[in-house]
Amino acid sequence: MCVGKANGAADGGHRDRPLAYTALSILCFQGAGYTHLEGPYRDPIQRGYEFILAGIDYDGSHQEKSWTFSYESAVLCQALCDGYMLTGDRALGEGAQRMIDYLVKIQYPGRTWRYAVRSSETDTSVMSWILLACISARSAGLDIPEQIFVASEKWMDRAADPVPDGEYEVFH
Repeated sequence: MCVGKANGAADGGHRDRPLAYTALSILCFQGAGYTHLEGPYRDPIQRGYEFILAGIDYDGSHQEKSWTFSYESAVLCQALCDGYMLTGDRALGEGAQRMIDYLVKIQYPGRTWRYAVRSSETDTSVMSWILLACISARSAGLDIPEQIFVASEKWMDRAADPVPDGEYEVFH
């Protein structure tokens, strides 16, 4: 488990997100080729997975309910998907599928995601993190509906439309 020591309000960061920070740490280990099944870091990676899986509710949601919720959901999902893809560990696959199912459930119909559940607005950075997790899920052979990719592509096409100089557009 990763726990920050700084005061998030005082230094501009968020330090009370142990699930997300643990998942980011696991992604770093996985990116370097380490897993929880073998190697010098197997024990801390295993403890990290246990912490993440314990923090995911039966429906795929998790404990960290703040404006960063969607980002955290994406990072947790990606760590589990990548771990499952690397090792075939059934517990990771089951946790990853619950997370994917939840991400599908909180997606606004016909659109993508923002900070809140089923927000009618889209945030490109939130969508991008979730899309990365969904790509990992698809690569791992998990069940992921095509609607995720269709809505994301539709959003990127819309967001890429030119806006006249000196103007900006807020998408709803």
